[in-house]
Order: sequence, then C-alpha cells, then structure tokens
Amino acid sequence: MEENYRLMFVFRSRDISMLYCIGMDYLQGAMFCVMLYSPADDIKLNYNTGHYPKELINYLKEEKAKIDRGLYDIKMWKMELYSNNTMDNVQR
Repeated sequence: MEENYRLMFVFRSRDISMLYCIGMDYLQGAMFCVMLYSPADDIKLNYNTGHYPKELINYLKEEKAKIDRGLYDIKMWKMELYSNNTMDNVQR
C-alpha cells in the first residue's frame, strides 16, 4: 500500500480542546497542519473536518488510537541541539 500521508507530531495550543496535527502530504509534496476537536484526549474526526481531504481523514482514523494515547505528542520527541563537535565525525 502506498503511503500518501505521515503524521509527525501533534500539540495543543491555548484552547486545550483543539489539537494540531503536523505531518507530510506525499501527494502534494508538502507538509500539512490540521486542527481537530479533541476534548478529553478523544479526537472527533467527524467534527468540522469536511474541508480536509478524505484520504487524510481516513489516514488519521487509522492513527486515532495512537494520537489519543499521546504517541505523537511533541513532548515525546527527544530534542538534540547541533554541536560543533559533531563536525569532527563528518568526513570532509
């Protein structure tokens, strides 16, 4: 099966019931950002999503359980800062 979308991470802003999902749209060769209603960590994919591509919503339905459990939460990412010391490991 061809992968058309890939979710990278999700985060909440000031409105705690809204969840932003950031990912890649391989069909358009671009990133996507969708805002979803998600009260109590339960995204509602039928609430105000009619303007999003149907294939994207279907993909998010497949990932819903992982999203609701927090697997894609940006807080799960391990951030590393670039260091000049890494240049020592790069062959020139």
